[in-house]
Amino acid sequence: MHGTMMEYPLVLTAFLERAGKLFPQVEILSRKPDRTVIRSNFGAFYKRARQLAEALTKLGMQPGDRVASMMWNHVGHLEAFFGVPCAGGILHTLNLRLHPHEIANIVNHAEDRFLIIDDVLLPVYEKFRHAVKFERVIVVPFGFADPPTGYINYEEFLAEASGNFQYPKIDENDGAALCFTSGTTGFSKGVVYTHRSLVLHSMSEAMVDAFALSHHDTLMPLASLPTQVSGRNRVWRRLIIDAIRNDPAWQGGEYRTQPPSLRTAIEMIWLVGSNPVLRQQEAPTRAQADQAIDSYVNDHLHTEDANDILYAVDASHDYDPGPALEKIEAPLLAINSADDLVNPPELQILEREIKRVRHGRAILIPFSERTHGHGSHTYAMLWKRDLEELLRSPER
Repeated sequence: MHGTMMEYPLVLTAFLERAGKLFPQVEILSRKPDRTVIRSNFGAFYKRARQLAEALTKLGMQPGDRVASMMWNHVGHLEAFFGVPCAGGILHTLNLRLHPHEIANIVNHAEDRFLIIDDVLLPVYEKFRHAVKFERVIVVPFGFADPPTGYINYEEFLAEASGNFQYPKIDENDGAALCFTSGTTGFSKGVVYTHRSLVLHSMSEAMVDAFALSHHDTLMPLASLPTQVSGRNRVWRRLIIDAIRNDPAWQGGEYRTQPPSLRTAIEMIWLVGSNPVLRQQEAPTRAQADQAIDSYVNDHLHTEDANDILYAVDASHDYDPGPALEKIEAPLLAINSADDLVNPPELQILEREIKRVRHGRAILIPFSERTHGHGSHTYAMLWKRDLEELLRSPER
């Protein structure tokens, strides 16, 4: 006997329709390649993903055709993640960190027909362009380079769509995405994800024993302030940034061995990462202080990378949640420690700004033998009970 309960295919079009029609105002935040923030929402994403699906269909994409993407993690790539499979195609995300000849081999093996690429990544494409045969290349314009003659401007491509796209008939076992391994154990191998697999993966990730994602999530920021990174917090970061960028051995980030400025960066991180009392206990004499910092630096020189640290300390250059604090509807508990040199409580910023959050509270962990300055947020014993109370709050 054939079942009659919930006979509904698990396809990505259902996710796209739900996002666009039920949650059009939910905001999507991502970054452009120049790190500036893009603000969009599910309503705009829904419209543009469907426009992409229609435009690709008009371009000649057939069910099962592979469309390669070479894009950073931004809302345009999200549009491709839904626009391509919802038109019956298969999105093939290319690993731009592989050697050009490896990328070319993967493209040819997958038989990709089209490429969607950020303009900032066109130089990467040029390194293997001669070895592949994309029928059309669609360039997402961010102002870094003019698309070469014959390439399609992504925005103009979407603008040609009528907006009346009708989804093709899609089986839940049809391919939706294609990924290749990095080839660390031999030749790269491709795996095709079906619509069904992606839906089930997404649903399982949202379950309570996975990431427990919910529209009613609670928020607990640790060791942070709801304002721009400024004052001493910005300056110590600038010291690291300037030391690395002004180091001739950094070579604009293209170094083959770690530049000497990595030592300065690690020393500065040691300085701000704990509290003065602990540092004094660790190094009560001049000789012990020298020994402590030398030991710390030598240990981390083997594991740290100058570019990684540069990105980490500069990633907050446009951080500023202040203007949108009133928009936060979820219960929020902000926790800082009294001995945090990066976010000193004397500024009273958290205490002032938390009043703008509808369901917001702030807690300052008192200085004690258990706190570790800015690093206190990594010691769950300090805030475990507060988290348990937050999760039991009636606002959830």
